[in-house]
Amino acid sequence: MLSCAMIVLNEEATVAKALNSIIPYVDEVVVVDGGSEDRTREIVTTFPKVCMYENPWSQDFSLQRNFAIEKAGGDWIFSLDADQHISPYVGQAFSELIRQKKYDAFSFYYYNVLEGQPIGLLSPPRPREKLFRRYCYWRGQLHERLIGYTNMYNLNLHVFHEKTRASTLRSNQTYWDMGQAPDKGWRKEMGIWIPDLSLVSYAEAIGLVNYLSQDGVTMRVVQWGPEFSKVCECIQEFFEGKRHNFILEIGSYTGGSLLVLSKTLSMNGILASIEPMLETPLLLRLVKKVAAPHEVCHIPHLSSSIEAIEEVEELVGRYGKATVLHIDGDSSFSSCMTDFLIYEKYVDTPGMIVMHDVVTETGPRQAYNLIKRFYSDLFTDAQEVYEGGTGSGILYRR
Repeated sequence: MLSCAMIVLNEEATVAKALNSIIPYVDEVVVVDGGSEDRTREIVTTFPKVCMYENPWSQDFSLQRNFAIEKAGGDWIFSLDADQHISPYVGQAFSELIRQKKYDAFSFYYYNVLEGQPIGLLSPPRPREKLFRRYCYWRGQLHERLIGYTNMYNLNLHVFHEKTRASTLRSNQTYWDMGQAPDKGWRKEMGIWIPDLSLVSYAEAIGLVNYLSQDGVTMRVVQWGPEFSKVCECIQEFFEGKRHNFILEIGSYTGGSLLVLSKTLSMNGILASIEPMLETPLLLRLVKKVAAPHEVCHIPHLSSSIEAIEEVEELVGRYGKATVLHIDGDSSFSSCMTDFLIYEKYVDTPGMIVMHDVVTETGPRQAYNLIKRFYSDLFTDAQEVYEGGTGSGILYRR
């Protein structure tokens, strides 16, 4: 039996489209309403196969999602939000996926749509846990992660995420209400509130503007928790008394982690980002302004392209080799391995390679473990940092 679990709160604009897309392919839809004040409940109750429950919204996404799982009767759960929908091609794949025995969880790619228009180039598809055995559960008040599975497979299937300006503004207000932004050390740049990294510690810089919608004002706040703080502390400790002036980062399409890493630099240096989708020109200008006095070099090419490699070689010729290489991959094994094999030679001694998502994402974890096993002669030691986030692996070259 396959159940769909959905949490809702004032979703009258999109919930019907979500339900129409999923109902033909599941045995039931468990909808948990957090206290809607619009027509959401009225709309939901007109659909077949729907079991509706109420659970007051307490600013905890995992709590609501886990409540929905508890009410579901299926051995498998498909998690779908009210502003998401699937294609018939995806729905038809469910029966085969839940019959197999090898995997107990599957991730799907989100394909973002803003008011009917695809925004893939501004907000690229990212894998998210969607289909899983009912013994799995969610953890984390915000930006929750699926816990409890033993073997996840990243499917090349998409879930469409339908954004509107109204819903984006509401989500942003939710982030602020949940206290994700620190109450000190913030300043305005270009009309946007950002953390002042010269005034706050890594742990305090938990809020970072990483998305600007087309109106240039709306923003999404992402939490940088203790895990990234620990990574920064490891970098500073490693380079104490040594040259550390060149950070090369691959795959941060918002520039957020690059800004936080910039605080570890021991002298004025270079921050290079290889990422063709560094969101918007306004955001790029913002990154450069916040990172001052360090120089920011944006390499707008795919990391595996000849153009990107040539630009990195030019930077190395000008500044010397990178002291830190940060691989923030797209959660695929092939991209993480390719980035490592191409750019490892541009890392200095002493130097470090930091790989992101090595605990919670299958692809980066497999790449990191393979590198430790078969390329151990390139490094003196390795360290994993995991404090409730996605996990980072650090490879040291002393």
